Amino acid sequence: MVNLNNSQLVNNMTIQEKAQFCCDNKNERVVLLHGATGSYADMVELERALVNAGYEVHNWDYPSTALTVKECAEHITQRHLSSTFNASAQKTHFVGFSMGGLVVENIIKDHAPQCLGRVVTLGTPYHGSDVADFMQSRPLNRKYYGFTFGPAGNELTTAFRGAVMLNMQPLSYDLGCISGDQNNAYFVARHLFNGKPNDGRVAVESTKHPYMIDHALIHADHAQLVLDPQAHQSTINFLQSGSFTQPKP
Repeated sequence: MVNLNNSQLVNNMTIQEKAQFCCDNKNERVVLLHGATGSYADMVELERALVNAGYEVHNWDYPSTALTVKECAEHITQRHLSSTFNASAQKTHFVGFSMGGLVVENIIKDHAPQCLGRVVTLGTPYHGSDVADFMQSRPLNRKYYGFTFGPAGNELTTAFRGAVMLNMQPLSYDLGCISGDQNNAYFVARHLFNGKPNDGRVAVESTKHPYMIDHALIHADHAQLVLDPQAHQSTINFLQSGSFTQPKP
């Protein structure tokens, strides 16, 4: 059963009530979501950087290989996003790595916190992954890919994501997208992009959401994006100011 208490609580508020609701901008929190086949441990270095920057951080795990993207969002909602959490005056930012960014998108669509802040995605395949296309194109690869990535893996192809993006509407929040352009660690996969700049898993252009307000290119491969100090600082910059550029004193 889907827990709709949090979304109903927010969505049923009148325009006047929402306008009068005051968010606490001094005590902000960040929700971190890892990518496919990953875990909360992948996000620990980024978590540490955000904590040092003064944020309350929620680094949540979820069964990324057992569910579709939307089901991952519902799982997180039911387990973590209580009505109290979502109705809090505490401003809530989201940071998603790889497929985690797509999960964030689905959470906000159906269960956005009352005081939603900004969103940063790192290496998120908004337009799909050429690697997913390759793995789905051959029977043996498809079997291995399905076993490894589960139902959500089928939703990471360029065809599937392209259809999703055709129906994309303007966002109600500030979104910043971070891409990587190094792929030396991915000896086979790096040859699947037909010359397009990529991080070994996702092409740079595929990580760009049409309604993002800023983009940052980091010289790192896909896995390194959440470990890279420059990516950490860029994420903090965007959460603070809506720009990846270091704010001037």
